[in-house]
Amino acid sequence: MPSGLLLYLPMVIMQGLEDLQKRKLVTNLSVSDLDKPELEELYQSAELKPFLNQINVASCCVIPKDLIAYTKSNDIKLVITADPRVLLTQQKLHEVLSVGKMVSGSWNPLWTMRYKTVTKYTGVIRHRGYLVKCAKDS
Repeated sequence: MPSGLLLYLPMVIMQGLEDLQKRKLVTNLSVSDLDKPELEELYQSAELKPFLNQINVASCCVIPKDLIAYTKSNDIKLVITADPRVLLTQQKLHEVLSVGKMVSGSWNPLWTMRYKTVTKYTGVIRHRGYLVKCAKDS
């Protein structure tokens, strides 16, 4: 598993998404907030290459030139998003888990993956959701 992507996009998930794309259940794979070294590491290790890299406007007012050059040379679209870079803070996770008092102890989010399904040709977002991996403090 690539070391730099451990918290952003575990390769196990990427391989699962690649399988969905091979079976034509997913059209394009995109990533978010990867800088040039992270994107390069993913691109080199992934069988099916990411189609797009979204960059958060709050964390990047000026897109680094090396990232622009890398995405151009590898035919990866680079777009700006207003989605926050950190999707789930420890405090927000605690709030969510304490609602039904079903989970005890202190938990930390390790990584969060955002996904959405878009209607072909119209671009209408049909579903949007998140997958989260957490670890309980010992």
